[in-house]
Amino acid sequence: MDEISEKALETSVSLVVQPFAGVVQDAIGLAGGDWLSEMRTRNRKKLEEKTKRICEERGVEQLDEPNPTTIAPIITAAQDESREELQDIWAKLLAAALDPGRNRRFRREFTESVKRFEPSDALVLIELDRENVHGTHANHVKAISLRTGLSHNQIAVSFRNLINCGCFMRSPGVEGQQFPIHGVFVSPLGHELLEVVLCH
Repeated sequence: MDEISEKALETSVSLVVQPFAGVVQDAIGLAGGDWLSEMRTRNRKKLEEKTKRICEERGVEQLDEPNPTTIAPIITAAQDESREELQDIWAKLLAAALDPGRNRRFRREFTESVKRFEPSDALVLIELDRENVHGTHANHVKAISLRTGLSHNQIAVSFRNLINCGCFMRSPGVEGQQFPIHGVFVSPLGHELLEVVLCH
């Protein structure tokens, strides 16, 4: 390759990589951490707005004094989450923690479980609870897929994660399945999370 061709190649690579390099630098703080700080500020503002709206929709007129050991982990995790579906869940967690009608049943385990959620997981949790079953089979998974638009594999991966989070349980005899879709049901922790946090 001649010198002109090498320079042209270097220029092309630089033009392609440059936008990505800027994003990466911002994301890991090489640009002074401004991007991360601004993102966290925006996310905290969204958390505040969503939490207020949820409390209003639930008819909560008076909020309890915040318990630092309960709300600090919620705010810390929520400020680093920009995905809308998960922002909604963090706001519901915070609203439940401040709601005098719900916070006696609030468990710090809820926060630890939600930290491991992906956007589809809450949707799958709600849908399986709607099925009201003790042990899924193919028809339940098909119904969840039709209602959510998630593929069979996406649902199976959510099932696995929700089992690891403690929100789902497996029926006896299916413990060895890597991606279980049969014999899975909502655990007591999952039901509590739904009733105290996710449901209106």
